[in-house]
Parts: sequence; structure tokens; C-alpha cells
Amino acid sequence: MAKEGMIRWKQGDYVRLGKAVADFNKKVKSLDSEMGQLGLPDLVNYQELKSNIVTRKELNRQIEALRKFKEPGQEAISTATQEPMTEWEYKQLSKMRDTAIKRAEAELATYNVPVKGSGGVTLAQMGSTRATSLRGSIESMQKLETATKWKFQDIKNRIKYFGTADASMKHAIVFRENYIREMQKYSGFKRFNELMNYLYSIKNPLDFYDTLNGTNELISDLFYQSNQTYSEEEFSAFVSEVLGKKATGSMKERREKLEDDYYAEKNKQDISASHNDISSLSKSNLSDEERKAGFRGFRKM
Repeated sequence: MAKEGMIRWKQGDYVRLGKAVADFNKKVKSLDSEMGQLGLPDLVNYQELKSNIVTRKELNRQIEALRKFKEPGQEAISTATQEPMTEWEYKQLSKMRDTAIKRAEAELATYNVPVKGSGGVTLAQMGSTRATSLRGSIESMQKLETATKWKFQDIKNRIKYFGTADASMKHAIVFRENYIREMQKYSGFKRFNELMNYLYSIKNPLDFYDTLNGTNELISDLFYQSNQTYSEEEFSAFVSEVLGKKATGSMKERREKLEDDYYAEKNKQDISASHNDISSLSKSNLSDEERKAGFRGFRKM
């Protein structure tokens, strides 16, 4: 199966999403004015929702979910949670939670694998901030039904963060941003341009992550940058590791060569002592075409 790329928005996408948002908000407003019902979902902000969708799969998931709320009975208050919530929202969150926990557990597992050349020590044992955060998120998401007030809202946010269809792409985007930002330390070194030309040649963030995750310990935590700095000689060796001294042919062949070289040289890596400065995705600005499409004035979801 071909790997999904970042979405290329079409005019029809704006219209489909905008109509789904408008219909959803119309029903919420109607229920609120008629009954002042507690537990209704928040109104959806079209511009914010659109700016946070990075794959077509997630666009389709969001539209389908919004349309589902129009069905009779979806506005009923669920009895499954301590805090009031509609059946529609609970069903959506429950489905997303299953995906979110599996995804967080899969990522956490990568931090429990011994680091090459470390004598069997894992990143989690080294005190990885990301691993600690993942464990906390998994434990929190399991408590959706019993949580109250601010903890309830925090859990909802965690589920939406990990459980969307485009979560892997968003993670890969952050990884790519951090990786390239980390390399700026070495802009004065001879092989800097050689490395950057290669990095920028990998257009799909998922390809970037799959190709470069694990090639070094400068960025061993997905969301954190390293405080380690290479000498020019060490940087040159690192570039050779990334590019592969004898790597030729297609990207696939190059990846296989990189992987073989990496695992064959078990003691080559220096283990980064700490990571800081969490990186976050910045929201993209709407184009003039999107602004003309309208759908303004909604409250934040």
C-alpha cells in the first residue's frame, strides 16, 4: 500500500468540510436554545479544524464524524461518564481512544529497546522525557469514564492528539522540523550542505522519519532536541553514516544500506544525555481562496 502524503486541498474539500461544520453547529445551537442542555459538544471552528488536518484520511474522518451527529438520538446524554457528554461525543472518543492507546503504546515500546552500544540500557531507563509523558498519557486515557472537570478535558485533549487518523503524519512533521533544526548547529562545517541537500530531498515527512529515525542519538526523542554538539570530525562521520558510504541506487536501496551500516557498527553512537525544548506544530495560514469560502465565527472545539 502506498504511503499517505500530506493533503492537497481542493475547492470541493473546503465545501464538504464547511457544510459538515455548519450543519453540526446548527444542531448544537438549536439544542442549546431549546433546552440549555449540559454536555453538548462545543461548536466547531472551521478555520482551526481545517488548519489541523494534514491528511485526506483525517479530513474524511472528521467529516463523517460531524455528519453522524445529525442522526436522531446522538444528542442524548451518555450514562458512561461522570461528566455529562452526548452519546455522539462518547462514541467518537471511545473509538479514538482505542487507536490512541495502541499508538502511544507502540511508540513507548520503542523507548524500551536497548540503545545500540549502551550495554543494554534503554532510553526509558535513561529518563527519557517523552517515555514518561507517553506512560502518563496512556494511564490518563484509560480513565475517561471516571474523570471529572479539568482532568476530563485533559483526557479528551490527549485522546484527540493521539487518536486522529493523521497523528503519525503530525509526529513525523515535528520529527522532521526538529531534525533539520538540530542540524543548523553545523552550518559552518564542510559537509553541511551535502547533508542538507539529502534531507530536503525527502519530501514526505513519513519517509523522512522512516529513513532517519535511529540513525543517530542527536534526536533520540521524537519531540525533543539534543544539547549534544559534534566536532567537525564527528559530524563528518555522522554524515557518512546518514548518507551511507557506498549507498547507491533507489531510495529503498539507500535505506537498506543505511540500516545495515548502522546496526553493524554497534559502538559507533554517542548517547545523548538529555533533551529539551519541546517542538510544536505551527498552524498554517489560510489562503485567500479559503477565506473566501467563509465559515467564520464559530467557537473553538
